[in-house]
Amino acid sequence: MFVEIIRALTANTNCITAFFEPFR
Repeated sequence: MFVEIIRALTANTNCITAFFEPFR
């Protein structure tokens, strides 16, 4: 599961950043 998050982060950093922005 963690590896998938890393892959998604590497694939779409902007998408992940925008998704985690509200959590910050």
